[in-house]
Amino acid sequence: MKNKIKILIMIAVIVIISFLGVFSFLNRNKSYQIETIIDNTCSGIAKKYYTDNNVTVYSYCLDSIKIEVDNEQYELKDYLSNHRDGISYLINKLDHIETYKDGGTKLYRGNKKMANNGLAVIVCNSMIDVDKINNDIYIGPIDMNYEDNFCK
Repeated sequence: MKNKIKILIMIAVIVIISFLGVFSFLNRNKSYQIETIIDNTCSGIAKKYYTDNNVTVYSYCLDSIKIEVDNEQYELKDYLSNHRDGISYLINKLDHIETYKDGGTKLYRGNKKMANNGLAVIVCNSMIDVDKINNDIYIGPIDMNYEDNFCK
């Protein structure tokens, strides 16, 4: 009888450990944290931060943007240059707040659980010309709002 109890306990322990291992494996890419340093002398002008063929990312009132993925920290522009889906992954972590009537520009915000100072991201979708759409991205502190000079 004692052997049966020991065997059942061992099986239960193995099942629990296996479950925890599978859970950790499936969630390994979901650890994500943003660390920003706010520019206390912000002039209200967005600075070009990162550019690729399709999009320009601007930093607004931030001196630094670092991202932690799988317990490794990267400067966001370095992460973006090596991970094409980096912006989408970031945006998916934020709450959609508003869509503007300029063609579909969207404002997203993330609280301090996601970023040490909170975070706001504006994803432009505004017409510049008949055949050209602005898809720039602005990243700033949580209190950043859509400005007249954005998405132009």
